[in-house]
Amino acid sequence: MKSKKITKVSILVLCFLVPVLISMSYFIFRHFAPFGNSSVMTVDLGQQYIDFFTNYHDTLLHSPSGFLFSFSKALGGDMLGTWAYYLMSPLNLIMLLFPLSKLPSVLGIITILKYGLAGLSFGYFLMKVTKHVGWSIVGFAASYSMMGWIVANQFNMLWTDVLFVLPMIFLGLSKILKNESSAIYIISLTAMLVINYYMSWMIAIFLTAFMLIYWAAKALPVKNQTQAKAVLKWLKASILSGILAAWLLVPTFFSLLGSKTQYSKGQYKIKFEYNPLDMIGKFFNGSVNFNELPAGTANIFVASVVIVLFVYYFFIPTIKRNVKFANLGLTVFMILSMCFQPLDLFWHGMQLPVWYTFRFSYLFSFWMIFTAFQAFLHILDEGINWKGYLVTAVVMVLGVLYVVWRGKHLEYMRHMDFVWGCIYLVVSLGLVIFIGLYRRNLVLGITLAILMSGEMALNMVTSLNHLDYLKATDYTAFERVIRKHVGAIQKKDRGFYRLGTTFSRTKNDAFTGNFNGGSIFSSTLESSTSQFFKNIGQPNGDSFVLYSNGTMFTDSLLNMKYYMSHQIPEANPNKKPKKQLLTTMTRKPDYNNYTLLDQDQLIGTYQNPYAVPIGFLSPESGMKQNEIAKSPITYQNEIAHRLDPK
Repeated sequence: MKSKKITKVSILVLCFLVPVLISMSYFIFRHFAPFGNSSVMTVDLGQQYIDFFTNYHDTLLHSPSGFLFSFSKALGGDMLGTWAYYLMSPLNLIMLLFPLSKLPSVLGIITILKYGLAGLSFGYFLMKVTKHVGWSIVGFAASYSMMGWIVANQFNMLWTDVLFVLPMIFLGLSKILKNESSAIYIISLTAMLVINYYMSWMIAIFLTAFMLIYWAAKALPVKNQTQAKAVLKWLKASILSGILAAWLLVPTFFSLLGSKTQYSKGQYKIKFEYNPLDMIGKFFNGSVNFNELPAGTANIFVASVVIVLFVYYFFIPTIKRNVKFANLGLTVFMILSMCFQPLDLFWHGMQLPVWYTFRFSYLFSFWMIFTAFQAFLHILDEGINWKGYLVTAVVMVLGVLYVVWRGKHLEYMRHMDFVWGCIYLVVSLGLVIFIGLYRRNLVLGITLAILMSGEMALNMVTSLNHLDYLKATDYTAFERVIRKHVGAIQKKDRGFYRLGTTFSRTKNDAFTGNFNGGSIFSSTLESSTSQFFKNIGQPNGDSFVLYSNGTMFTDSLLNMKYYMSHQIPEANPNKKPKKQLLTTMTRKPDYNNYTLLDQDQLIGTYQNPYAVPIGFLSPESGMKQNEIAKSPITYQNEIAHRLDPK
């Protein structure tokens, strides 16, 4: 008994360490902070999320009211919805232990930890649900924790917690079906609802589809209760989880009513978004590149062993037919969801995503790996069914031939990635045969774990090598400079005002600089704010506004009392040109009418003497007119006339 306990612990430690060591090794190779001056910051992590993390640090350590409202969000806005979507990961608390200058390094550490926790959670789930203890679990945990979805989305840190919470939710569900305590299910589902409601919505759909399909097929693995009673117990536990998370979900819902829900009209179309068979290409390593991020097919890469065993599962004669049909029904539903637009729209909350398509595909990978592990256990117990295995091998060959035929249309597919995919598939087919012949052989279990981990490592390397990353100093140097100049202004003037800039690193610079600004890039942006920016002629969209070219009137109306301008250094023929720290966004001739307060080599600070306070008197009758002028200049003139009709 003692030896078995040690083995369990050893396996779980490896489930955690294998993805940690693989991801850490790659981070060291790429010199990601804290292992160099590069970073995990790319795409939205470098352009959006890191500014929110800076605000997270400031809010929890210095200004708790920022959890509810902030004037750094455009002209000022609700922050609860922003926190609920972006910032509720418990691992974010690690950021509070370090200064902002170390934030890129902390993001790298948290990313590595998430890989490890996903492996640990899935390994624990497999042990508890199947009662199997073996070194092969390490391979399946590696395939789960480093699936194609997380590799393609590791910079979307607001979503990736789902991989270490999801197995616990299904562990809790298995206990409900066995008529045991529902505590694990309620705790883990409540935690997921708080951490990220968006991912939770997808889990809720998957759970509902699983329960309904298996219930209809009378295939729920229940014990000591009827199937209907199990479904009722699950419903009660799910509702209780929603009630426990309502303190965050309810205000977030009302926040969404004024933001994202305003942009979801006219997206429903009955059509297939691409040929479903093209998904097969995503089972070859390296199937992620920059072009795949905005409009690619679903990221469903898993180890080749998983693919073989998943297909083989449906040809195992000892598995009940109704259970197979239920599994097949759920599988077909997931595949259709990843290519049929009405279902795709439903999974994403009735709004098609902008970039990062098929964000729920991690659930399909989870289902494939869990199903494959069940097939693996059948082989250990019964040996291999050669007729079913032969059909499986034929299916694998047909899949490879399809990719060869469609290769020119799969722009991410490179020759060596295809070759390596075929090699791993052939070796995996052979290894499954040996496992069927020798079954519980220790060496084969270890070999399986190594093979699967190695394939997942190769996919990480080839996929992430396709992406470019920001240097850590791109953020840290900017943060240091902007806070220095903002701090100087705030030291002289402690009143309420907004700051404008003629330079920009991101649209969320106000969070990084800790000042009241006029821009934002956030999925929780209020539609009324975007409409107002459109009216006054500023860049805007459904998730961003940018106060980049304000007039003297809008500067004064919006209380842009101070401006920071990027100073262009004089050319020196004796020195080589250096990369500029600040990127000029606009030129502003209005500075001729403003007062220069301070100036150094990088930034000049100006004061707008015409800025009005945040609150002032105006005629009530003029403000009740709701007609909107089409021209921004006409609109501004109308507003000015209403404020001062004289």
